[in-house]
Formats: sequence, structure tokens, C-alpha cells
Amino acid sequence: MMFRDLYIGVDPDWYVEDDSFMSDFAYETFGLGHFLTRELRALKIEHNYCARLLVDVGKVGTKPDAKIFEKSLRVRTSCDFDNYFSLTTEQKQELQCKLVENALEHTPDKYRIPKTEILSLVNKYRAGGYVNEWLFKKKKYRNIGLLVEARCKITLNSFYLTLIISNSEGILFHDEVIKTPPDSIHFHHLFKDIKLDGSILYIEARSNSPTGSRSFELDVSKLAGLQ
Repeated sequence: MMFRDLYIGVDPDWYVEDDSFMSDFAYETFGLGHFLTRELRALKIEHNYCARLLVDVGKVGTKPDAKIFEKSLRVRTSCDFDNYFSLTTEQKQELQCKLVENALEHTPDKYRIPKTEILSLVNKYRAGGYVNEWLFKKKKYRNIGLLVEARCKITLNSFYLTLIISNSEGILFHDEVIKTPPDSIHFHHLFKDIKLDGSILYIEARSNSPTGSRSFELDVSKLAGLQ
């Protein structure tokens, strides 16, 4: 099987009466987990019995351990949550990187997970300014002379899909057209493809999208430079 996923979240065995911070932490760590997952899938790493790494973050004093559960390797590490939410954005992102590195440090070699590759990807994320951004789709419509790009970005607080439309003269449109909380449960169904219907350029949603078949549409004939 392929070792293809990495998730970061609050230790599910840690019970607290007020768990509202758990969802906030899950949102804020989604971007790094998504970046590492996307990069790991591109590497196509084979593994005998493990498909994913789950970094379970507990309170200060949580004893590090690792165990296999349903084709997942769960590794416990700890975080000072009382301090975490007072950190700056960059400090949070750096701490998230350190949580993954700490989890790998406490993972026994017997599990044979791709530590070197994951550490390299964490450093790539760090060196890139903690940015999780990728090109979703790029299309050229030669009949009307347009190049269309849809780019995705995940920050601590939001997911964005930015649409960029250009021609030989330059950029005609550049705007964030989809914004949701930073979790695929909110944004995955909102875009499947970019299509052109006459002069209407639209982002096609998936069949289960609450927005209908189109998440965004634009009459490109009205763009400056095409009139």
C-alpha cells in the first residue's frame, strides 16, 4: 500500500469538558497536514502495513507513544494549549512543524515510516514561509484568447480559491472567488472543473454541492480588454 496521509489533531483519548478549542486547533493545523499529505502522495512511497501518520497532540505531560490502528500509525506528542492560542500566526505555524518533528522523533524505527522524507517536507513548508498553495486547474481558451488559472491556498483560518484570467495584454481578472473555513469538508465539493458556456466562465461544483452545479460564474465578454 502507499504511505499517503498525515493528519494533526488533538489526542482523541484526552477528555476535556470544554472542547471548543479542539475544533479551532484542528482547523489551524489542517493546512500543514494537507500540505504534507499532498506532497507524500506525489512521492508514491510504498509501505507494508501503514497508510497514514496521525499526530495526536495531548496536553503538557502527555507521554509519547506510538501504535498501529487500522492501517494508521498513531503517535502521541504534547503541546501547551494554554500558550498556543496566544501565539502569533508565524509562531503557531512553527510550533506545528515542531509537533510533527517531535512525533517523528518518538516513533520507533521498527515502524519504518518515511521519516527522512517527511522531515524534508516539513522543512520545505517552513522554508516556503509556511504556505500551502497549489494550482488546481489551468486552461487555455484559444478561440477567445484567454488563459484561466484557479489557484488554491490554505491559511490558519481560511481556504481560498483565486481565479486569474489573462490574455496577451496582461491580467484581466484576479480575485478570490471561493472562501471557506480551512477544512476539506467545507471546500472539497465546491470545485471540480473550470468550464466555458458561451461567454460565461464558471467553476463547476461537485454533485453534492449545496451551491448547485456552479460555485462561481463570470461573463468574460464584459472584462476590460475584451469589449
